[in-house]
This record gives sequence, C-alpha cells and structure tokens, in this order.
Amino acid sequence: MTILRIFIFLMLVTFAIGNENLNSHVFPRPLIIEYLENNEPQLKEYDEVQLKCTSWRFAVEANNLSRWKMIPEECADYVRQYIVGLGYNMDIDRVSNEAGEYAKSVNLGDDEKDVWVFDVDETLLSNLPYYSDHGYGLEVFDSVEFDKWVEKGTAPALESSLKLYQEVLSLGFKVFLLTGRSERHGNVTVENLMNAGFRGWDKLILRGSDDHGKTATTFKSERRNEMIEEGFRIVGNSGDQWSDLLAYNAVSKVVNQSATGNNTEENQVVPSASQGFNMNSEPGAGWKEMDFSLLLSDQFPFILNGLGNKQSCARRCLTVLNILTVRAHSVSSRMVKAIRVHELGGPEVLKWEDIEVGEPKDGEIRVKNKAIGLNFIDVYFRKGVYKPAAFPFTPGMEAVGVVTAVGPGLTGRKVGDIVAYAGSPMGSYAEEQILPADKVVPVPPSIDPIIAASILLKGMTAQFLLRRCFKVERGHTVLVHAAAGGVGSLLCQWANALGATVIGTVSTKEKAAQAKDDGCHHVIIYKEEDFVTCVNEITSCQGVEVVYDSVGKDTFQGSLDCLKTRGYMVSFGQSSGSPDPVPLSALAAKSVFLTRPSMMHYTITRDELLETAGEVFANAASGVLRVRVNHTYPLSQAAQAHADLESRKTSGSVVLIPDGAQ
Repeated sequence: MTILRIFIFLMLVTFAIGNENLNSHVFPRPLIIEYLENNEPQLKEYDEVQLKCTSWRFAVEANNLSRWKMIPEECADYVRQYIVGLGYNMDIDRVSNEAGEYAKSVNLGDDEKDVWVFDVDETLLSNLPYYSDHGYGLEVFDSVEFDKWVEKGTAPALESSLKLYQEVLSLGFKVFLLTGRSERHGNVTVENLMNAGFRGWDKLILRGSDDHGKTATTFKSERRNEMIEEGFRIVGNSGDQWSDLLAYNAVSKVVNQSATGNNTEENQVVPSASQGFNMNSEPGAGWKEMDFSLLLSDQFPFILNGLGNKQSCARRCLTVLNILTVRAHSVSSRMVKAIRVHELGGPEVLKWEDIEVGEPKDGEIRVKNKAIGLNFIDVYFRKGVYKPAAFPFTPGMEAVGVVTAVGPGLTGRKVGDIVAYAGSPMGSYAEEQILPADKVVPVPPSIDPIIAASILLKGMTAQFLLRRCFKVERGHTVLVHAAAGGVGSLLCQWANALGATVIGTVSTKEKAAQAKDDGCHHVIIYKEEDFVTCVNEITSCQGVEVVYDSVGKDTFQGSLDCLKTRGYMVSFGQSSGSPDPVPLSALAAKSVFLTRPSMMHYTITRDELLETAGEVFANAASGVLRVRVNHTYPLSQAAQAHADLESRKTSGSVVLIPDGAQ
C-alpha cells in the first residue's frame, strides 16, 4: 500500500477542526470529470483504458479497494502522466490553497494549544525521484531500498505544501510533524526537512521501537489521542493517505453532506464499503463509538459518465468537528556517539562510545551539535584537576548546534534554531545532547557555527576578564601569558582595541608572529628570555596594571613580580600545574589584588549571559576579534586533539566536528 502515498488523489487531505457553522467556501470544490456520450457500440481501446484506470483511481481515493501491492500494469502510463504532468501539482495546489483559506478563518486561542499536524512523506517532502526510478508503482514496494533513499536526505519540498506550512506558522499555530518514519531516520529527516525549507516545528513524532508492527492507522491515531491528554486542539491535519485521517476509534455522529443539502444522521457509524465507503482500510482498525463529529461528502469528487449516472467517491477533505483534543508524543530516546571518560588519566582515557539521549523535559531542548569547542578546562576534568560529578562522564563545555526538539510548553526556542552554549552543563563531546534552554544563546546568521564554537567560551572568558574582573582602559599596560592560545589571542586583540599596551608571552617564534599579528605591542619568547626582566625593561620598572595568567605553576610568582603597586593578578588557568602556595603577606609588598575568577559567576543571570555572549558575537562580526580556527579534528579523535593541545602543538582555537557532520 505504500505506493498509495505517491498516487493517491486526495493529496494533502486536510482535517479542519472548528465548529458546526463552518463556511463551505473553505473546502475543495467538487471535481467533475465528464465523459462525453459515445454513440459507437465499442469505446476506443485508449478510452477504455482511460476509463478503467480512472475508475481504479477513484476506488483508491475512496478507500474502496482491498490491500494492493502494485498498480494495474495497463495503468502505468496513466499514473505516470498524472504524476509528472499537470494533474498532480494542480491537485496539490488546490487542496493547499483551500487549507490555507481555512487556516486564516480560525480564531486561535490565547493558550497556544491550537495545533496543525503535518505528515512528512508525500505531504511536506516528495519522494517522486525514488518512485520515478521504480516504475511509479509497477514494482512491489521494497522497504530496504526505500530506506536507502530516505538516508540520502535529498527529498525535495512540495512547494505548495511549503507555502501552506509557512502560512500556518505565520498565523501562530503550533506545528507537529507526525510521520511513519522510524526513529533511526530521525537525524536525516530533520536535516532533509530543514534543507528543504521546513523550520520552526514544535514536535517531530517518529515510530519508536514499541511502534513497529503497528498499522499506520493505529500508530498515528494513538499519537493523536495522546495529544488529548495535554490539552492540545488539532485544528488542522494535512496528510496524503487515509491513515493520516482515520481514527482507531469511531464516531457517535456523522454529518453527511450530499449534493442536495446537509443531512444529519445521529448515532451512525461511518458507512461501510457496501454503502460506497470503506473507512476500515487496515485489519483491526475498526471504528467504534467516540465523542466527535465527522463531516463527509458523498458528492466529491464524482464522475458523470455518458449515461449521466453519478458514482460517489470520498471527499478529499474530511472535516472533524469538536474533535477530542490530543497530545503530541515527541521522539523518544535514541543512541548517538559520544566521548566518554570512565577513569582519570591521559588522552587515552577518552573513549568513543554509544550513549542514549532521551527526550527534553520541561525547560529543556535537544541539540544536534555541529561544532564543539576544545578548551583547557576539558583537560582539567579529564585529569582530575577539577572533579567530575560522576563516572563515566562526557566532557566538553562548549558547542554550537541545531535544535531538534523542545520540552513541553517551552517558548522562546523552536526546532531549527541555531544555538550555542558555553559553561555548564558539561557534556558537549557528543553528537546530540540535552540542554537547559536558558543556558543557550542564539547564534547570529552572520556567524558560522565553527567560528561560534571556537569563540564563545573563550570570548566570554575574555569579556569578563577585560571588562568586569579588571576593567582595562586606554593607557593601561597588560601582560598576557600564552598570548597565542585560544583565550590569549582574543585577550590581546580586545585589549589592543580598548587602547591598552599589550605585552604577550609565547613559546616559539611562530607563535610570536601570531601574537604580534593579534595586537601585541611587545612579544616575549619565554624559553629564550626571562619574562620578568623583559617586562621591567618595557615598563621602565613600573610594572603592569594587570596580568592575565592561564599557565599557573611556571609563571605565577613571576607574574606577581611584574605587577605595579595596586596591580591585579588574575589567575584563570593552570596549564602547567597548580601554583605553589603564596602567603597573604606576600601580597602586601605592593598591595596587589589576587583573584581566581570563574565565568559562571559572571554569567549567573540570563541577562548577564545574553549581554556577555552578545558583545562577543558583535566584536566577531565587526572584526574587532579575528578568530583563528587553526585546527579541527573529528570528534572521534578527541584523544589526539587533547594530546596536541597539552604538548603545545596547537595555536589559536581548536574545534571538534561530529563525525557525521563532516
């Protein structure tokens, strides 16, 4: 029956839930196909085939056929001409336009519970390229071959459906996507939809492991019934086959709109096949009594043959009135790849494993990562300098990705948004992760995801160090250790832009050239020169207002010696190890200030987070901050990236790319 998806004439059948005073103009007009009288005793062979195939086609649309696997062989050309010719697109345009008119007539509630449900295949996305290679239905459907097509993720949008989809979103409807695709196709489905122009949906509902073996009608009606429990109202439902519309339950009232007027018959079940309809297309999908009303038309479309006989067919548009509201069931947990740490140690403890990612809960979103920032804090957690909450754990404190699901009732974030986060919670070394929605920030369209992942944590660190921990101003002299590193590079550029004189320390001549290019007025290669002596020479023994030290043990005491009276010693890292203890009395010699700040204490509130990230992205967009992504590694090779970072083989920013995103 799967080829029915591509051929069925009631493409994009639209449920419209409203009230019993619906205006008739919002529904498709009757389609009349008239065959002129033919006085010849025998129809021409071509006309006979056309009539036979048209009759078969309407039987399909009316759901009057028993299960079938292939189209009739003699109808192959008929079906092909309908699909690749004008007919198919004209029908889609007509139904989409009528659905759009209906959508504009709906008065939405203030509780954001009005939902429009869309199917995916042959409703939003077209699989015509696949079926054109498989005889337009002359071949028995092969689910294995079709799955291979799905995994390509190249199905184009149905343009009329895209227009309707965007119109529904603009009107303020919640949009749920309900598809028979399996969860294993979840990632490629999200990417395919977004690449085709479909963004901003609220739920994507796929078949979970418990749904395999269920008929399409059973699966989809169960999901729609679940929507009831959370108070959603299905105001519109667009799909391409009967399972998108049929309920596993039944009706207590049928409103039968005939050509002569509206006749209401109370307490009737849907007519059986002998009465011209067969709503029970799948075994076990019988209709039982249920408290909603169903409007059917036995006049649309219909055929007038040469003798003037009317043959009833099912209406393209089924309108459900006062339907029980339903709840959407989002994608359940899935397995993704991630880096896991089971014990403390060197880079070799970073293991590439499968983990389970569940559904977002209240206040949460699920994000598919596009780029992951590598930071020295990741090394600290791996080695035990900072204590992880539990084992095993997934490291990583920074990533940029696309939202693939949002938690119940969440506003302000939607599927398709590009977001970034830096800081807690830990766990960015994964293909997908669950995040608190209030911890992510929107990424401006002008910022590439790799750039955003390389700059957010480091840039926010530079922002609070330069702007709030110690406020650097024109005329100040600052000392930046590891000036060619990820944070050091940004500190040098930003401090220079603020009008400060910048002194930087590096380990090699190559890094010295980069530091100079990043705005350092003076660069010291500490392996060749004593940096304390050099700073005294540069400042005429006056010292510097502030030292930004991320090295720790190897530079800490010398950094204190470089400070002027009432200078600030800002220790924000310890790549060479923890500094030796310093007695408080040692600070009294120059009345210096010593601080060990953490970014989390400078982004406590949502406003602080947005302000800090906003300034970083603004400076990146304006050119104040030039980001060097000198090294990228596949996420699966995070161990090598850690080894290179610790051995000082890297400069600038290092970014991990999820293997499937490369």
